Amino acid sequence: MKKFTALAAIASLTGCVTAPQQTIYPHQASFFSDPHDRDRANEVLEGGSEDFPVSWVSANGQYTVIPTRTYKSGDQDCREFTASNGKKKIKSSACRRDDGTWQPL
Repeated sequence: MKKFTALAAIASLTGCVTAPQQTIYPHQASFFSDPHDRDRANEVLEGGSEDFPVSWVSANGQYTVIPTRTYKSGDQDCREFTASNGKKKIKSSACRRDDGTWQPL
């Protein structure tokens, strides 16, 4: 895997959740606030297999990210994904920038 930089797509997620495993969307809820978790999620988007869940445990809990579709937007490589932490579940997309970081759509 190339760079393990912070994943902007996941870092920018903000909002509220009222029930466990409620699906929320990127503009609604802060999801990965820890840099380690953002870096791990970035690794999954960079090199994870489509529809193959990758889970890890950190000081903030257990997380799972599943890349669900890879596609092109112009010249950029993009991925749709779902992510969960046991309380929240998000669905989002991100595209890789020239510097290897992922930008939310």
